Parts: sequence; structure tokens; C-alpha cells
Amino acid sequence: MTVFENLPHPIRTLILGKLALETMHAGCGDIAELAKRREQTIAVVWRDICRKAGQPVCTVPRHIEFATVDGGKDRGR
Repeated sequence: MTVFENLPHPIRTLILGKLALETMHAGCGDIAELAKRREQTIAVVWRDICRKAGQPVCTVPRHIEFATVDGGKDRGR
């Protein structure tokens, strides 16, 4: 799987933009809230975001990698 931080900047921006649109459309503040609302893990939501952006599935970015859905049990993997 491709490491998010190794993707070219325009691709990273596109994926993060898609994430912003998805969270805003769902009325969520972040990916953790979106995952909770969808009853999915952060990793599953992230793969869906990559797919919807038309980009290769990549790792969850480090800055959101440890966001939790359930108080620390879900590490987005």
C-alpha cells in the first residue's frame, strides 16, 4: 500500500479535499466522527475516500492516524 506522505502534493491535497467534502456533507467535524456515524473504522472510511477521489488506496495520514472512534480502541487500522 502506498504511504500517504510519499504521494505527490497535488494527490494528497485532492484526497484531503475529498475527505473535507465527505465530512462536511455528512455534518461531521472529522474522520473519527464520520467513521462513528457510518459504523466503520477510520481505515475503512479512508479507503472509501481514496476510492471516491479516484486515487490509489494509501495509508491513513500520520496526523490523523491515531484519531479514535471509541476512546482509544480503534487506531484506524
